[in-house]
Parts: sequence; C-alpha cells; structure tokens
Amino acid sequence: MSKPEQPIFKQFKREADSKALGRVGVALAHDVRGTARQSFAFLEFATNKASFEDSARVEEAKLNARSASSQVSVQVASLVEYIRLGDKCTPELGLSLEMSFVNALTKARFALPGSSPTLDIDNDCLFWGDRRLIERMAYELISNSAQWSQRSDVTISITAETKNDRLYLRVRDDGSGQDSSYNPVLGDLFYSTANQNGPERGLGLAMCRRIVELHGGEFNVTCKGLSEGFEVEFDLPADLRS
Repeated sequence: MSKPEQPIFKQFKREADSKALGRVGVALAHDVRGTARQSFAFLEFATNKASFEDSARVEEAKLNARSASSQVSVQVASLVEYIRLGDKCTPELGLSLEMSFVNALTKARFALPGSSPTLDIDNDCLFWGDRRLIERMAYELISNSAQWSQRSDVTISITAETKNDRLYLRVRDDGSGQDSSYNPVLGDLFYSTANQNGPERGLGLAMCRRIVELHGGEFNVTCKGLSEGFEVEFDLPADLRS
C-alpha cells in the first residue's frame, strides 16, 4: 500500500472545512442554543421561590436542567469531533472497497447485538483515501441501515463505477426507509428521526458527508418513501494505476 502525494487532499480539506464550519455555526445557533435555553428555563423554575410550594416539580425541573446541560456538553463535543475528523487524514493508494465495508460490517455486528446485516457488493474497486475515515463512514452507513430496517436481516447493496478519476458509489438497503419529504434534511447535523434518542442522535450521516467531502466528493442520501429503504450516493478518488 503506497501513500500518494498530499497537495490534492489538502485542497479537499480546505474546501470541506469551509462547508463544515458553516454547518457547525447553524448547529450552534439552533440545536445547541435551543438545548441550553431549555436548561436555563428549568433552572429558573427550580430557583423560583413560588415554585418551592411544589417540591416534586422542583426536583423534576432540577433533573431536567441537569439532563439538558449534559446534552449541551455532548453536542459541543460532537461538533468538535466533526470538525477535527480531517486533522489526521492520511490518504493511501490501493484501498479496497470490499475490504473497507467488510471490516466495518464486523464492527457493526459486534456493536449492534441482535442485528445481522449482510452486504451485497457487485464488484471490488480500488480507491485512495484515509483507511480510518472510510471504514468509519462504512460503519455509520451499515449501522444506519441496521437501526432503521426494523428487522435483523437487512441487506445492504453496493454498486461502484469509475468515471474519469472518481469512483462513484451507490449504497442502498432494503429496510423500511421513511417519508421522502425528509430528504432535504437527511444528513444534517443533529437531524434525528422519531426512533432515535440521546444527545448524539443525528450524527452518523452527517459524519459520512464530512468524510466524503474530505475526499473531494459529494454525498447525497435519499428515501423514496416508506418501505423503500435508504439510498446513498457519493464519490471518492479512484485508483487508476491498474
């Protein structure tokens, strides 16, 4: 495995960082600020002298305030991780598409007990990129499909085609999907669905988009409707040596 020249990836990173900073600004102004406001509102209620007459509600408000405060901390830490994804980007030539997804599948099966997703890869292709980031993206895509499928045996199909110097990929599952009206926000930071809980929800697809952009590509995720599954299209630098 050889390491290619770095200048093109430095350009990819500059362009990707510009996009990422804009998204982080929106997330801070909307999601994190909204959670912080909730925390302050609960604290204000808990410290209001008039509310002392109902000790049960005061204790509940304190718990809610602590929960919201903890969520703010997790959201900020997640945004820092999101921005810093590309700090140690080390591209390599000759990475295998199949091996990247197989390694990610092994991790996903371990992390998601009771779920047994399978892969259907039409042909293996070589590309160049950061092994760690690509396997992270593959893991997030597999996990997203497994969690959304509402069954344990979701199949994830991957097709690849090389055009010019780019490898174009389509990843599709046969899970439950969701209403197509949500397509514009799929992959946004902290966008979450009804069956996702916790302060780190809505990060997986956003991380995938960030990783693809660090490799100079575009990332699009769509769903045609309920029972239609998810479909993700993105591109990576192709290895054209063969």
